[in-house]
Amino acid sequence: MRCQEPVAICKLQLEAMDTNEMLRLGGVYRLAQVCRHLIFEPYQLRREAKRHSDARNTMGVFFHKPKQAYLVDMPVFSAWLSDLWLGRPR
Repeated sequence: MRCQEPVAICKLQLEAMDTNEMLRLGGVYRLAQVCRHLIFEPYQLRREAKRHSDARNTMGVFFHKPKQAYLVDMPVFSAWLSDLWLGRPR
């Protein structure tokens, strides 16, 4: 799903937080920055997002056309990742 609407992209302070702190944040971040704290590579999440018809609302990963970048909506992404980790179906 490609997004055209304006989005405020936040910047992660990488050295100041661990993965759990990052997943509790609100806001939208670049996928490459988020993946530095995860066991996933950006290409894996991009591929998964392309397979979902509504990836932004399901897993929180989406392509933002004006910025030409994949972004992560952190509250949706952290809920999706928690369900994935615990084996809960979505």
